[in-house]
Amino acid sequence: MKQRICVTGSNGPLGRRVVELLLRHPEEGVTAGSRTPEQLMDLAARGARITKVDFDAAETLEAAFTGVDRVLITSTDGIGALKLSPRQIRKASDAAAKAGVRHIVYTSAADTVAASTGQHTADWRSAEDAVQAAGVPCTILRAGWYAELLLARVPAALRYGAWLTTSASGHVPYVARNDVARAAAAALRAGTAHSEVRHITGPKPLLLTELVNTLDLVFGCKLKLESVGSGDLAQRLASRGVAPLLMDQILSMEASIRGGADGTPDAIAEMTGTAPRALAELLLDQRLDLLVASALG
Repeated sequence: MKQRICVTGSNGPLGRRVVELLLRHPEEGVTAGSRTPEQLMDLAARGARITKVDFDAAETLEAAFTGVDRVLITSTDGIGALKLSPRQIRKASDAAAKAGVRHIVYTSAADTVAASTGQHTADWRSAEDAVQAAGVPCTILRAGWYAELLLARVPAALRYGAWLTTSASGHVPYVARNDVARAAAAALRAGTAHSEVRHITGPKPLLLTELVNTLDLVFGCKLKLESVGSGDLAQRLASRGVAPLLMDQILSMEASIRGGADGTPDAIAEMTGTAPRALAELLLDQRLDLLVASALG
C-alpha cells in the first residue's frame, strides 16, 4: 500500500519543488497543501492530491493530515525570517499527531542564519521545540542561506566591477534551494522512525576570495573584493538598484558571514546519494541570464 505524504506550503518555491521531486516516485501518494490550492492545479494534473492547508484553520489541518503517513512543515523559504510562529507550528504538529501522522519533517534554519535575520536563534529553536513537543518522531532540517541569494548579487557586481562585503575575510555559507528540496524529499521517503537533526549545507563554505575568484573564472572578469561598513554597504547597494527586501536579506547574510559557518557538507549526500551542487555549477547554469541582467542594469 502507498504511503501518503503531505507537503505544506506547496505554492512556495521550496514546497513546490519537493512535491515535484516526490511525484517522480509513483509508489508514493503525494498531497500538496497550500492556503491557495487553486494555484496548484498543474501539480494536480501530474498526480498530486490538492488540499487547503491554513495553519490558523484547524479544520483544514485535520482534513489535510487524515490518512497521511509523513508530513513536511515548511516555515521559511530559506532567504528570510521565520514566516510561521511557533504557535502556528505547534498547531500543525499537534494536528498531525492527532491525525496519526507517523513522521514530521520540518525545515528550520542553521544557527548562523537564524541569528542574523533579526530574530533570535531562540525563536527558531522554539519552533523546533513545538514540532518535537507533538510527540511524533521528526526530522529537523537546519538549512543554510540559499545560493540564490548570492546569485541575485552577481549582476550588480559584474556591472560595477566589485563585490562589496562587510567581512572580506569571512566564509560564505550557502546551499542551493533544489538541494534543500532534495534533502526534504529524501527525508519524507526515508521511512525513518526516530528523530534527528540534519544540517543542510552546500559542498563547503567559500572564503570571499574564493567566491570572487569563481566569479572571475565563470564570467571572464576581474572583480575587486571591497570591504565596507554595513551602512555604506546598504547605501551603495541601494544606489545600484537593489530592492529593500533583497537588501535586508543581503545584510543578514553578511552578518552570518561575520559569524562563521556551521554544519557539515555531508548530510545532503548521505540523504540523497548525490552531493550538493557547487557554486560554480550554479553560476554556469545561469551565466547567460546573469550577464543579460548585468547589461540591462
